[in-house]
Amino acid sequence: MLLKGVFIMNTFKNKSKRMMLKMEIYKTKDFYLTVLLMTNGFKLVGSEKRENGVHFHIENTDTTVLRKLVDQFINFEAVVNMGKMVKCTTQVRKELDKYKN
Repeated sequence: MLLKGVFIMNTFKNKSKRMMLKMEIYKTKDFYLTVLLMTNGFKLVGSEKRENGVHFHIENTDTTVLRKLVDQFINFEAVVNMGKMVKCTTQVRKELDKYKN
């Protein structure tokens, strides 16, 4: 399930100037959608535990590609590199492990 994206402002110092960078974040609680997005170059930037489960935060660098991947995922048409999928699955599993008791 893809939830409404939110904007987070990050401030980075660039020599003597300060530069503002907008980063659009999409949240989903779907483990395998998160893995699919990561195998296609999207970055997992965090997560949060809520009453209904863990929500993954994914940096959106290209909304068109994101929507296409979500459509492929929903329609069981997504194709991935298995090596990347295994690596990304491990990373997402480690993110989930933060919330173990």
